[in-house]
Amino acid sequence: MKKAAKHCPTCDNIHLRLKQHEQTITQLMAIIAVTNRKLTELDTKQTAFAKDYLLHLH
Repeated sequence: MKKAAKHCPTCDNIHLRLKQHEQTITQLMAIIAVTNRKLTELDTKQTAFAKDYLLHLH
């Protein structure tokens, strides 16, 4: 069995920062997904409202 290689402090710092960036990107992607869902819902409601409004004008 091989022993885990010991990395220099700079490498450890880079690895930590990379992990933090991965977490931040994951959080941002989740926020974007929720925002897109909400925008789609609002667009659907607005489209339905506009169609209903136009039908009542005639």
